[in-house]
Amino acid sequence: MAFCNGEYVMYGTAGVCRISGSEKRSFDGVHSIEYCRLIPYGSENSTYYVPMDTLDSKVRKLITRDEIEAVIAHIPDIATCWNSDNSQRKAIFGDLLKSDDYEKIFCLIKSVYEQRKKRESCGKKLAAADEKAMKAAESMVCQEFSAVLGISPESVTDFIGERIEIAEKERTLTT
Repeated sequence: MAFCNGEYVMYGTAGVCRISGSEKRSFDGVHSIEYCRLIPYGSENSTYYVPMDTLDSKVRKLITRDEIEAVIAHIPDIATCWNSDNSQRKAIFGDLLKSDDYEKIFCLIKSVYEQRKKRESCGKKLAAADEKAMKAAESMVCQEFSAVLGISPESVTDFIGERIEIAEKERTLTT
């Protein structure tokens, strides 16, 4: 896959980054290889170096506005994926976060949100690993959606809520 200098891409769970050229570097002091420089979105003081020969497997293009709209329209239909076994759930959530599949990521968010509400109604807290997974998922969504939509990360939740409301009104009108 070809990437252009200045293009915004998704770099694994690190998030949205801007491609800032390439350069030969030697991190071990012996071998010099070509790296792609990635600058994290909103953090011009940091840099990731990704070997050019593994770039395609570690970096992907951002989703489009149309893809965002399609995912949001399906959120009400996305089933939850809660597993009562803590270690299995942690592994499942880890896989979901690595998948780059926003329907799966929203499955995680919906699942944890439902469990949080259930536990809070009983005066209990959610497990720290579940909170961490949900924060990571929300961060991915907010970061990528804000970069694509040209809105602040803080506005993404409202944007999603408004789109779901519109989609549900349209469903009501067609049924």
